[in-house]
Amino acid sequence: MAKDVDYLQANAEATDWPDGYFDLVTSHIFLHETSSVALPAVLAESYRLLAAGGIMAHIDQPRF
Repeated sequence: MAKDVDYLQANAEATDWPDGYFDLVTSHIFLHETSSVALPAVLAESYRLLAAGGIMAHIDQPRF
């Protein structure tokens, strides 16, 4: 079963996608580069974009 995949490089704190648009919201090696001020907004936006029953996975490394 084919699925469309959208890749986006944009401000992670405020995207133009509608609420609940994505089944999967993910980032890779990104959050450790995000300020503690912006991080709550990034996570809130990720959650807003996530469809009911969707998966959010932010894969990162620990801060050293």
